[in-house]
Amino acid sequence: MTSISVASVLQSVVIFSFIFAMSHFSCETEYAEYRRIFYVIDFSTAISLFGLGTLLLRKPLKCLYSDIVPTVFIINLIQLVTVLVLLIIQSLPIIKYIEIVSFVFLNTLYQLCVTVLVMTNSRRLYFTCTASCFVLTILSLIYFVHSDSLTYRASYMLRVGVLFVYIIPFCLFVGKRLLRIKFPSWGKIYSLFKEAAPIGFGVILGSCTQYIDKFIASMLDSHQLAVYANASADIPFVGTAITTMSVFFVPIIHSFFSKNDYKNACSSLSELFLFGWYIGVAVFTLLFCNAEFVVDVLYSSRYSESVILFRIFCLAYLFRIVSYTQIIVALEIESIIIKRMVVEMILQVVLSFVLLKIFGIVGLAASVILVLSLWSVPYNVVNFKKKLSCQLTEILPVKKMLIFFIKAFTPCMAIVVVMRYLSNNQFLIFVVSVLAYLIVNYKENLYIIKKTR
Repeated sequence: MTSISVASVLQSVVIFSFIFAMSHFSCETEYAEYRRIFYVIDFSTAISLFGLGTLLLRKPLKCLYSDIVPTVFIINLIQLVTVLVLLIIQSLPIIKYIEIVSFVFLNTLYQLCVTVLVMTNSRRLYFTCTASCFVLTILSLIYFVHSDSLTYRASYMLRVGVLFVYIIPFCLFVGKRLLRIKFPSWGKIYSLFKEAAPIGFGVILGSCTQYIDKFIASMLDSHQLAVYANASADIPFVGTAITTMSVFFVPIIHSFFSKNDYKNACSSLSELFLFGWYIGVAVFTLLFCNAEFVVDVLYSSRYSESVILFRIFCLAYLFRIVSYTQIIVALEIESIIIKRMVVEMILQVVLSFVLLKIFGIVGLAASVILVLSLWSVPYNVVNFKKKLSCQLTEILPVKKMLIFFIKAFTPCMAIVVVMRYLSNNQFLIFVVSVLAYLIVNYKENLYIIKKTR
């Protein structure tokens, strides 16, 4: 699993390196165009996959080659419908639609390649492809920056090239087997679509909720879009530990739950929440207290307006402390997902437009946190409590969580405030605040290290 985990981290670094390079070294309009188009691409890719990759991973290896062709057919069909809908509701030049369709096709194919490589235990090939993509991306971006040619077009073509680094070896790896596969019957295609539908429609609702604020931001001018996109961007490495620990704990929780051992299921869930809280508070504290420095390093001083929005989005780390969907699966309450997502989507649409109208892009950012904190997380936790027939404090160690937050955030914030009066060196302030956090919270940091091992 180590090579797969490292490859996943490298993939997130590759994607973020485009954002880092363009925010620092390209003009604002080119950078905004990049973010605007790739919002559409990422949204279309997520919907087109329709949860079929997840469905394939659940199946035994022998089902892979019988299901791969109908999977590709369904994905391509959904992709065409998605792009046609976007064509109706969003006005873009025809060349942009060609670029979007082409990239979404390659991107979904890449996602399936990764799924197959994981299913066939081809870790070495997967890691080699990912490492090659990393090297290709970094060297190419350095060249573009040096030659002052880092544009949206250059970044788009480089990302296409990165996809082919996966697709070509994959085709060589399984090409002969794929040639022997016959086109399936329409009944087989319909059967697979019906099987994937519960996951797929959940993916569609979730993707709509996730991208509503980003599409609204895309309607703003280039500068406002760039400022908003920087603040809302996912930072590499942050979610890796939480996701990894969720994957570790979920089978344990499910095992206790299936044996009706609710006491130990609650205990394991409580431990997972506490671990996630330690990670979330650490990330929130260091990023929130040093927001000016972090935004300057990651996106350049041109986007200093992102600092306020960045601090708002940092609040999400206090709520996304576990993989809630994986826990839902472990407790066998998948039926709650659709209801949560429908309400989530409605709330996000309403709050996004209302708060944008009143407070501008600050209100748009706040709408994401409000939906997360007032509906999504409470709804999940209350359903966990009901399913395990326990008190809220049995799965959510509120007292420990509150004490740790005060212990972690207060000293760090105080040190940053004092240091700013003594020095203008943002890097020095960042280093001192990190050291202070590590020393004051030594016990909790040791706990995190032991658990991640």
